[in-house]
Amino acid sequence: MSAFRKTQWILIFLLGGWGFSFILQGQETVETNEPATSATDSSLYIYYRYCQEQSTSPAIMQMLDTLYRMAGEQGDRSMQAIALSTMRLQLQDRELRLKKETPTPTDRPYVVILLSILVLVFVVVLIRERGLRKQLYRAKKLEERANLMKTEFVQNMSHEIRTPLNSIVGFSQILCSEFTENEETKEYAHIIEQSSENLLQLINDVLDLSNLDSENSISTQTSADITTICMAAMNQMRYKAKPEVSLIFKPEQKTLRIQTSPGRVLQVLMQLMQNALKFTEKGSIELAWSTRRHKHHSELILTVTDTGIGIPADKQAYVFERFAKLNSFVPGTGLGLSICRLIAEKMGGSLVIDSTYTQGCRMIFALPLQESETGIPSPIGEQILP
Repeated sequence: MSAFRKTQWILIFLLGGWGFSFILQGQETVETNEPATSATDSSLYIYYRYCQEQSTSPAIMQMLDTLYRMAGEQGDRSMQAIALSTMRLQLQDRELRLKKETPTPTDRPYVVILLSILVLVFVVVLIRERGLRKQLYRAKKLEERANLMKTEFVQNMSHEIRTPLNSIVGFSQILCSEFTENEETKEYAHIIEQSSENLLQLINDVLDLSNLDSENSISTQTSADITTICMAAMNQMRYKAKPEVSLIFKPEQKTLRIQTSPGRVLQVLMQLMQNALKFTEKGSIELAWSTRRHKHHSELILTVTDTGIGIPADKQAYVFERFAKLNSFVPGTGLGLSICRLIAEKMGGSLVIDSTYTQGCRMIFALPLQESETGIPSPIGEQILP
């Protein structure tokens, strides 16, 4: 038999064996007839038996067994050698696959060490996290306790200081009324009265700021007419206005009842108008309100516009900080605008400066409105207070 024919036989049996391997894969052993051997090919036969015992593919072994027997019957020992070589390649391939799939004993200690390190790191991180949580909880409790103590201290001290200050203010007013003819004494009494009022205002602002810091929000469940609140602010401020300054009120409509905190809204409007009067020598101060509809909500917009010196653009954020004053010679605590913004935020609104207005200063106080509170506007024009 030529080498070409031998190669054909080998390829045919290999392809056939791979095709039938899926059908015969579950079998563990294959019954084969041991081919007759002679003493001259006993070594080949022994190697053949070894390969047959080590093989795990019955289909391939059946094919190789048939090839081996056919070669033995024809006395072709080279064919038998080729069959045994094929068996050897099968065994080598099997050993390589097993070696790749099965981790070597030398790899196992490294895997165990790596897993131990990972578990140790996880335990350390978990313990540290629990410790940090406990520290954070203790720090939070200490902060809450310190804030409570600060609030109680400010309230007690404010009460203790306010009582004698009220007496000083009252007696200074009596002195002004008694010594009307003596201008020097009247001036001194007026200085005492003004200084006492400034100090009393500082105490009230600090107390109010402390109370606002301790509150999460301001209740807005009281029904009130915004026009009435604005008129109350105008009436209280018109006695402090200079003769050259006129007060103007421009409501969008006659009345509008909203759910709000009337006292806090009045406090903000009075503070804004007081600041406007302080820095406006002549011209006008205008208080106006209107409603603004957005896609998902509506707002009440209150504006206080003056024709005073205005606020520089680079200082418009600074003036809302606590104890911020642009002019140290002007009386005041520097807490008014910071308190107003805090009130606006705790009512769900905002307080900003209109940077586009350059004829003075315009404060925009915005509050959220419910849909039932927004009505059809009916303009009534402006009102100028004497």
